[in-house]
Amino acid sequence: MRVAHATALSHSIIVISMLSLGLSVLFLIISARMLRYALYKAIEGGA
Repeated sequence: MRVAHATALSHSIIVISMLSLGLSVLFLIISARMLRYALYKAIEGGA
């Protein structure tokens, strides 16, 4: 029983860490796209 509980706990920790990693990667992609779009708009407006 104790071993199964520890396995479930470690499994949930792995799932949570993978979810947070995916969210941070998604946030990085979105912010990079927004930054690139803003730079493109600034260059287009300045030229």
